[in-house]
Amino acid sequence: MVKNILAIGKTGLGKTTICRLLCDPNVTGSDGSESATEKVDIHEGNGVRYFDTPGFDDTHGKSDEQTFYEILRRFQGLSINNQFQVDAILWFCETNIRALQSFKKEAKFMQRLIEYTDYANPVDFWSSVLIVFKTQHSEEGPKRAAMEICKEYCENEFENDKFLIDSFPCYIKDLNPDDGSNDFQRSCSGYFQSQVSEKLSKMISKRKPIKIFFKQARCNNCNAKNDPRLFGEKCHSEPILRHQIEYEFYHKQELGKYHSGEITHIHIEHEETTTERIMNGAASYFISSWGKAAMKGLREAIMETKETSQHYDEDNFGYLLTNISDLPSHFKKGDVTCDNCSKSVNERGCIKKCDHCEDKKKNVCIKNEDICKDGKICIDCKKNEQEGCKEGYLCCKMPRGDRGCQLREICINCEDVKSQGCARYCKSCGKICSENPGCLRLEHDPVLDQ
Repeated sequence: MVKNILAIGKTGLGKTTICRLLCDPNVTGSDGSESATEKVDIHEGNGVRYFDTPGFDDTHGKSDEQTFYEILRRFQGLSINNQFQVDAILWFCETNIRALQSFKKEAKFMQRLIEYTDYANPVDFWSSVLIVFKTQHSEEGPKRAAMEICKEYCENEFENDKFLIDSFPCYIKDLNPDDGSNDFQRSCSGYFQSQVSEKLSKMISKRKPIKIFFKQARCNNCNAKNDPRLFGEKCHSEPILRHQIEYEFYHKQELGKYHSGEITHIHIEHEETTTERIMNGAASYFISSWGKAAMKGLREAIMETKETSQHYDEDNFGYLLTNISDLPSHFKKGDVTCDNCSKSVNERGCIKKCDHCEDKKKNVCIKNEDICKDGKICIDCKKNEQEGCKEGYLCCKMPRGDRGCQLREICINCEDVKSQGCARYCKSCGKICSENPGCLRLEHDPVLDQ
């Protein structure tokens, strides 16, 4: 079974050299000043899968956080059922007592590998780590840094005597020809290249394998969705609630029938009604007055009726003409009132009529309850809309299919733009948090999927 070995540490401390000795002799190493590994490379051979990583504080501009993300992404890609086993971690460290803070930073990255693993003990994790020094002796700095980081994760449950971490001073004598003669190489502490693979393999076999678990989660403040350790370095600041506003044209009123012509106001006027009104008035005045003026006015009215009306009756009107000589002038057509509103027919009409309607009588609104009940409208009772002569939107008279005559705001997520906002916007960049990557170096607010 292939063993998964993770190699991490600064540039120039031997990560790629050990890879060449363990599994792949063709790997090219760095010169110690610039990392030869720009991404996480995987090499296999001799039963080992070796993850060679860019150096921390890398000269290529890749941040340590980006290196950590790339390591996890490689592991996630090779995981089975969201689990990946690492058989050993080789932590390449320099021998510099002043590098404690640098060691702590690297130790924290390693400790985060087992975040979101419920049963993992932070103390046990370090038994899987082997500190590798490119010297003839070990230093306590990395171990002390690892212990302090482990205490932070353990809180109050840390026990010093249970914290175990091994080191391997891997001074390779025949890789350092400038150190002197062969006698010096044989006498100093260290190993020849041919011995390293055997020695490391034994030490690796004693490491306790660790399982790295991957959980699915989302961030409350940005669009990150993945394992929380893979969210990225940036998040959004404190969100503010707003609606996702778009603008649309609309019609304030629905389609309906309307009159397209000029609306005139008329009275209900039937010719026979006017004539009868004149005759009735004249007769009444004649009976009460019996004057010549009355008879004369009635004669004139009858003669006018004879000339203009098809309802002239020779027998009745002829008798009146032979007996009536006068009638006062107030019995003229202008003094006749409308049956609908009781006003003079010469005043402004009480009924609206459209001059474009084909059937003007049909489209005349009459103040009559029976007509109103049939679906037409009376201008006084306003119970129903009278059917017009043209169809269109009643707010602007535009035809069916018109895009709209007024502009309004709508929210693409909810119906009430006057309510509290329904989308979370970043206070810093103004973008929707859930749809855009973070804009600031802030901690995420992960929510694990159930």
